[in-house]
Amino acid sequence: MEPLIIVNFKLYVHGKDALELAKEFSKLNKNNIIIAPAVADLSLISALKLNIFSQHMDAVEDGAFT
Repeated sequence: MEPLIIVNFKLYVHGKDALELAKEFSKLNKNNIIIAPAVADLSLISALKLNIFSQHMDAVEDGAFT
C-alpha cells in the first residue's frame, strides 16, 4: 500500500504560483497525492486531473490561528 500524501498550500502559495505547483503534482500522475489549495484558488486549479481537498475559511484576522 502506498502512503497517502496531502500537501496543504495554506496561503504560502497562491494564484499563479499555486497553479504552477499543482501542475507539477499533476505530472506525477499518482492517485495517492492530494493537494489542498486556498479556497480562492479552487476554480483555477480544479481543471487539473488531481485529487483536491478544499480548505475551510474562518472569520478571523490574519495570523497563526490554526
